[in-house]
Amino acid sequence: MRAGDPVDPEVPPATARLTVRDVLRLELVAQWDAEVVACPERLERPVRWLHVAEAPDVAVMLTGGEMVLTTGLLLAGDERAQVEYVESMRRADAAAVVLGLGRAFRTTPEAMRRTAERCGVPLIVLHRPAPFARLTEEVHARLVHGRFAALDLSERMRSSLTALNLSGVPLQRLLDEIAGYSGGPVVVANLAHRVLATAGERGALDDLLRDWERISRQVAGLLAPGRTGARADDGPRQARAGWETHGPPDSDGDGDNDGDGPVTVGPDGWVVARLEARGRQWGQLALFGHPGPADAGRLLAQRAAEALAVHRLLTDRPGAADGRAHCWEDQAAEALLTELASGTARPEQLLPRVRAAGLPVDRRRFVPVVFRPRRAGESGAVRESVERALANDRPEAGGRPRTGGRRTTPEGPAGLAARIGPDATAVLLSIPCGRDVDSEVSRFAERVHERLGALGVEATAGAGFSCPVLDEVRRSFLEAVHVADAALAAPPTGPVARLRDVRLRGLVRLLRDEPELQAFIERELGPLLGRPELLDVLRSYLRTGCNKSLAAQEHHISRPALYRRLRTIEVLLGTELADLEQFTSLYVALLAHDAQRGAGS
Repeated sequence: MRAGDPVDPEVPPATARLTVRDVLRLELVAQWDAEVVACPERLERPVRWLHVAEAPDVAVMLTGGEMVLTTGLLLAGDERAQVEYVESMRRADAAAVVLGLGRAFRTTPEAMRRTAERCGVPLIVLHRPAPFARLTEEVHARLVHGRFAALDLSERMRSSLTALNLSGVPLQRLLDEIAGYSGGPVVVANLAHRVLATAGERGALDDLLRDWERISRQVAGLLAPGRTGARADDGPRQARAGWETHGPPDSDGDGDNDGDGPVTVGPDGWVVARLEARGRQWGQLALFGHPGPADAGRLLAQRAAEALAVHRLLTDRPGAADGRAHCWEDQAAEALLTELASGTARPEQLLPRVRAAGLPVDRRRFVPVVFRPRRAGESGAVRESVERALANDRPEAGGRPRTGGRRTTPEGPAGLAARIGPDATAVLLSIPCGRDVDSEVSRFAERVHERLGALGVEATAGAGFSCPVLDEVRRSFLEAVHVADAALAAPPTGPVARLRDVRLRGLVRLLRDEPELQAFIERELGPLLGRPELLDVLRSYLRTGCNKSLAAQEHHISRPALYRRLRTIEVLLGTELADLEQFTSLYVALLAHDAQRGAGS
């Protein structure tokens, strides 16, 4: 076949790589009547450099990826030398051989053509006289320009990401910037293949997360120590089908994809980088569908990994208000649970995202549980105890439990934990179908309370209703939050409170933000809202069931003094405390007032 149509003579953009086909499409080569006589299917091989040589043993000077130009002067008349020459090109991993006809050969030497076809080395013949110096000058100019442009892009990216880190942006903002440079989806995962953060076009990300269990194994395989990547002359790769890959080709022809380096370039624009901190790998960064050349992808991944390492060092450290690090695992769990609780994620996105976070979802029921400390400043202890209960007392190296913890026993309960609000810890429990949901939730809460008791910490736990599908988790989360809030004022008798346990107090707290309830509070208690001392007396009187002696003792006053204050309250409110209906209205109004202010009477 003849060479294809010429390309634009302008220097290609830095993000484009030069392949054998690109070289053949140059206008200069088209003038020389180039013909591909062997392996036309291998023309997408990248060209790293051009090398002009007549010596038969030139292969010993090659390092891979070169396009070798020769007239064959020292090969004419010796078929054995011609065969050995082409075989040496295969061993040296040359990108292609270009033979100029006219001086040594008038037509294509059949021995070279057959050997090139057998060895998988593209062989191109030039039917017109060709000054090789002009071709090497043009191709090298393009290659050097592309490399300098790639370095410039690398430095601009480094400057941009460094500036973001110095300004203290959240992880998501940093990943969005990386995805903008990459041109495809970006995923950060830990060594357990759990997705910590993503960026990029939502549809493409959903496709990845939907099959993340399989894709994550392939991503990890690209970085496996001692894994040997395919060489560029191993034959054309099988077309992608549902992300089925079997290890990366040596995309840039430099023989560097042995899996032992910090960055590996795989098929279909996959670029995977190790994420390390203090000399230890803790995760992987995967760029999918990178449209540029392998070298550009490698540089991009290196810069991104450096920026992510700096960001983790800045954020994953002790110093939070609760005395513990708020690391990426925490942030990932917090973001996911927040979206589940708020309903901001579309239902079709929930299943793949929760599965990618490592939570079992098949044949499961989901129950949110919220823990609140009874005293301020103890939220860190609550979070630690929840994580240890999830990890089933299996701490990671260094004695710290797995953060954002999830128990991985496939047949047992599992959970995803995160901080919500200033002092609460939420857990989404995943319980196998067929198990007694209430019993499993109670057992988990008991394990948490046991650990808290050893620390001298008290907390309340509120559970939502059992959800057969993730779409219902939002309503159940709201219920769990309100139940835990209400249980602070009236602790349950068991390890965990449910809506049925908090009764009227729970109902009032569920409705506390409704404008009608706020108006009801104003109508019933308005004159007392500016008299907190009288409001406290009314609260004690109603809470003790109208027991004047107990109410007086609680306020350290005499009974006559209490009578006078109760009479003042009746006058101000225009009510009679002995009337059952009015008593009930005042009690509900007080519960609502305390719920709105989080007083937890």
